Parts: sequence; C-alpha cells; structure tokens
Amino acid sequence: MKRYLLLAIITFGLCSCNEWLEATSSTQFKADALLSSEEGFQDALTGAYIKMGSISAYGGNITWKYNDLTTYPYLPFSAQQVTNFQNHVYDNINVKNEIDATWLALYNAIANVNFILDNIDSRRDVFTSQKKMNWIKGECLAIRAFCHFDLMRLFGTWEWGNGNESKLAIPYVLHYSTEITPQKPYSETVELLMADIEEALELLADDPITGNIPEDFDFTVNADGYWNNRNLHLNVYAVKALLARVYMWQQDYAKAEETARDVVDKCFAAEAVSWVDVDKLISTVANDQKDWTFSTEHIFTLEVTGLYEKASGFILPTAGGTGDGTCRLDQTFCEAQLFPTLSEEGLEDVRGSVSQLRYFAGSYVSNKLYGSSSSIFRNKMPMLKISEMYYILAECAVRNGRKAEALTYMDEVRTHRGITSKYADSTDAMQQLFWEYMREFINEGQFFYYLKRDNLEHKPNSVVSGSAGITTTINLRQKDLIFPYPDEEIFYGRNQEL
Repeated sequence: MKRYLLLAIITFGLCSCNEWLEATSSTQFKADALLSSEEGFQDALTGAYIKMGSISAYGGNITWKYNDLTTYPYLPFSAQQVTNFQNHVYDNINVKNEIDATWLALYNAIANVNFILDNIDSRRDVFTSQKKMNWIKGECLAIRAFCHFDLMRLFGTWEWGNGNESKLAIPYVLHYSTEITPQKPYSETVELLMADIEEALELLADDPITGNIPEDFDFTVNADGYWNNRNLHLNVYAVKALLARVYMWQQDYAKAEETARDVVDKCFAAEAVSWVDVDKLISTVANDQKDWTFSTEHIFTLEVTGLYEKASGFILPTAGGTGDGTCRLDQTFCEAQLFPTLSEEGLEDVRGSVSQLRYFAGSYVSNKLYGSSSSIFRNKMPMLKISEMYYILAECAVRNGRKAEALTYMDEVRTHRGITSKYADSTDAMQQLFWEYMREFINEGQFFYYLKRDNLEHKPNSVVSGSAGITTTINLRQKDLIFPYPDEEIFYGRNQEL
C-alpha cells in the first residue's frame, strides 16, 4: 500500500486530458490549482477513467489478457510468461510483475478519485450547478466501489460469508493519503463497498441517462456537452448493475434478482441500451462497420485509446500468419461444444464462426476487439452489458426453483444472438449458464469471475478437443482463480487470508 500511494500517477491536468497524461509520478499539483474550476473536476474525473483503461487494468490484463488466459482453454503459447498464466504458475517473477501492475493500476485509479472526493465538498463554489457536483461525486464513489470490488474478486476468496466474514480482505482506501490503510474483515469491507454504491445511487438519481432532464438541458447544464454519452461513464444504471453483481457474490439472490430486473426494465425504458442488430453482424458489410462488442448493449463502456492496437498482436494472428502469439481456441472444441456446428444453433450464433470468431490454421480467434481506424465501434471495452443482467436473472430463478423462467431469460439473450431455437424443458439450466458465460464474455474477463463465484460447481469435468476429438480434463481449481498479493504488500504487513 505504501508503494502505490507514494508512486501513484496522478493523471491530473489543468486544462486538457493531454496534460493529464503527461503528468509523472513525481509531479505534485496543489488542489487549489487542480480543482479550481468545474472543468478541472471534469478533467480529473476523465483522468480516473483513463487510468482504469490502462493495459495493466481494464484495457488489458483483467479483460482480454490474463483473466481470459487463466480460464479459457486456449491452445499453448510459445511465450513462457503467457504459458505460466495458462498453467496458473503465479510465483514466476514475470507473472508476479504483471499481477503487481494490475494491483497498482487499480489502486492508482482509486487514489485519483479519492483526491477528488477529499476536495469536492469544500469547493462547491466552483460548480455552476449542484447537479454537476452531485454527478461527479457520484461517479467518483462508483469508480472507487467498482475498482475495490474487482480487487476483492481478483485477490480474495470466492465466498465472503459462511465463515469467511472475519477474514481480512483487501484494503478499502477512503482517502488520498500516504498513510497505510489498515485491512478490515470481509464483513466490514463489504459495508464500505455497499456504502459507496448506495451514496453513488443517491447522487446519480437524476442522471441524464434517465431522460428526466429539463428542455433547456443542452443549453444550460450540458452546454459544454460533457454529460453526453453517459454509457461511457459509471451512470446510475451501471451502478445499479454493479450492485446486482455484488449481491450475487453475497449470495443474496433475492436482492440480486430484484436489482437486475430493475436495471433491465429501466435501461430499455430510457432507451439507454438496445439489442445489437444481428443482421448487420452477418451481412457482407465491411468488418469496420460491424459492432462486434455489441456496444448498443453496454450499460457501461470504457473508451480505451488504441485498444485494438494493444490487443491485436495478442488475440489476432500475426501478419506472418503463424499465430504463435494468438489466443486461439481449438477447432474441435469450438465446433463440438462451444458453438456446435452439428446443431442449428451453432450455425446461427453470431458469437461463433458466423461473425465474432474467425477460423485460423485449425483454430478460431476472436474478432470482438477488432477496430480499424475507420471503425465507429473501435476502442470500446465492455464493462457492464445488459446480457449479464439477464444471466443474473436466470441464475437467481433457477436457484429458487424456477427453471423454466431461467431458460426463458437465457433464450431472450440467445434470440438476440441470432439463435432461432429455444432450450428444451429438460435442459440443465446451470450447465447451460456456464456455456453462455463462456460464449458471451470472451475478451471481457467476466468468465473468470463467474467461475470463481460459482466455485467451479458447474464446470464440466472434460471438454472435447484436438483433431481426433480427444476428451480432456479441465484442470482448473479454485486456488487458480486467486491472484497473489504483491510481495511488497506482504512486506508492509498485508495478510492475504483465504
């Protein structure tokens, strides 16, 4: 903790985001200069989102890179560091450095918003509208909760209750300070997490995304256009979707279901989301016109500058065509189980070879994050999607004995993936939910969290893979889904209690 606080890159700027990005770890700005205007607070908030989008955080490591490598059955890589992640060898020095970088990046984002939160109440006079102040404060609290929650999911135990309440969780940092934040038990840490979410929801209650805005909104409160494109921010619906995720980890399925239903109903009513146009995904239009991340369904999106360039050498074949540095899924695995080509649904699903997956040298690679310079869909990293809310509704329904209803929720998503058939009444809903998470969230990192929260309960014992249709065991254990604390954190007294 001491390390990240002393070296935190405060990506703050006085006039523009470019100045934020030019700031170094040794640069010290006074709050009087940084947050002397409403625009300064807006730039500060933008800087926090930029930090979230770094390759060590949501722009790489815990989305399309290491979260996926840890859980998806990709073919072996030639790079040893990548192979170590695939084999869950987390004590390798290069692997530890990457994990440490993720820890640091998320806590830096938290430090950024804490700097804002520590100063915003005393600077009410710089805001032209109380609404703007509320929204900025609400988003900062939401970012703090979002990052802490994922730190808990990455570095903590899969179950926060049932005897684990008294175990120490990750440090929940509430202020920008060089003081070391003491760890608290899971029970108290979750209380801090929930308090941030609840306050954020109150402050964002009249978020512009709801549509409940005055007629002169674009000429008064939003004259500078800052409050457009609310899906690129942790808006009120995104915070509520985050709350649904938290309830799932608490195993409070009643509240999770209620919250997810509210998100679905309000998002569609406010036209904050819409189902992706499947016809365009399977049409002959150029690839840069295809919405492969299903961006219209994003409740919250991070705009990551250069996302395709960062990911292309890793998840797509090299120019030379070798594919050695590519996340490749075995052809037989894809065609026999993930998107079975012997069934009609496997030939219809746009997440498979119909659109998102591309055949390459006896394997399949994902086009999801493809984005040429002319693509209007480039640089969009999905963070919260409406499909996840349907999966939460499905899981809550089946866990409460309503399997038919659960299948209906999953079929709703499948319909908007181009699949015309429905699940049979005899379908094992939880087993199919496993496959749906794997299909839906490739390159997004969420499959990792689903497996961990489910305690691998519905992971199949084996999968079909290999050119001869060989059945192999999935060697994945609960401990493989827990990243180790950085050595320096242990040195300064942190205790990773599992």
